[in-house]
Amino acid sequence: MNMGYMRSEEIQYWNNYGIEFGVHTITHDCLTELDFEDINHEIVGSKRRIESILNKPIKAFAYPFGKDGDYNALTKSGLIKAGFKIGVIFESGINKPGTDPLELYRIGVEDNHRFRLDCHGITSLSPKELVILLKK
Repeated sequence: MNMGYMRSEEIQYWNNYGIEFGVHTITHDCLTELDFEDINHEIVGSKRRIESILNKPIKAFAYPFGKDGDYNALTKSGLIKAGFKIGVIFESGINKPGTDPLELYRIGVEDNHRFRLDCHGITSLSPKELVILLKK
């Protein structure tokens, strides 16, 4: 079973069920290590790719790595230029009025295995189907 990148059809499927998609970058380079031209290439290229799949504007961006120092005024200006409304950092936290919309915290689900299995449709399988799947 592949639990890696989603195919275009899967992105369209989940979009039809109300899942909102944002983008990351093309190569997952740390944006603060790039010049503005390369920052724009990474941001705009990933945005155009998902917009071409969904045929709608994408407004959310997640910074690669997303730790303090992995985004700055230059990277945020790249997001603004590309038309993004929000940028998500890696740090967990609560967003309050006044939080910079280009530095939004997130609520992680990394350790919630049930959630991860649900996302891949595994919990909807019968025990027999699950055993067969796990043997592949």
